[in-house]
Amino acid sequence: MSKAHSGADTPCFLVHRLDADTSGILVFAKSKRVATALTDSLRKREWTKVYWAITKRCDQPQTEFKVQNHLRPAKEKRGQRTFSLNTVVRSGGDYAETDFTVLARGPSGTALIEARPQTGRMHQIRVHLAGLGMPILGDPIYGPQSLPTERLALHAAKLQLNLDNQFYTFVMKPPIDFVKLTEAASIDITAALERLNAQH
Repeated sequence: MSKAHSGADTPCFLVHRLDADTSGILVFAKSKRVATALTDSLRKREWTKVYWAITKRCDQPQTEFKVQNHLRPAKEKRGQRTFSLNTVVRSGGDYAETDFTVLARGPSGTALIEARPQTGRMHQIRVHLAGLGMPILGDPIYGPQSLPTERLALHAAKLQLNLDNQFYTFVMKPPIDFVKLTEAASIDITAALERLNAQH
């Protein structure tokens, strides 16, 4: 947030961040008290986060499904670059859970997926979808063989948070470049957009 928005002498605290190339809702606080309260609320899992992802394929016959596993941070070198990533492990690691809903399907097998992470692990949605053989378009880490795009096709569409026992809901429609990706994949997102607007 720029000083023009927060005030020249007003501090600004980033409370909720997104992966690089992910569009959507960020949360900033203009006081340390509010930042601390929001961080505590986030740690208590009092927030509801909703993301949209465009996947290369969708083999899930059901509309709703869940992924539960354990993830462990790791480093991996590919060529001249070293990536920070999460890997699925059978024991140890951190518990990760995500609920998914298929919002729309394209004729070539692509799909618009809604993801609702119940835990907050690094790259959680990306790891879970890639583990199902459904990598997000443009993901250079977990889906390097997916269709090439200029950005990661992941968007933070909705956020509900608790501050001082009051719940606030924020909704952000996907940007034009995300919409163009759905059009290129022949995915009709009209109904999904109407549903998202109704939740505002």
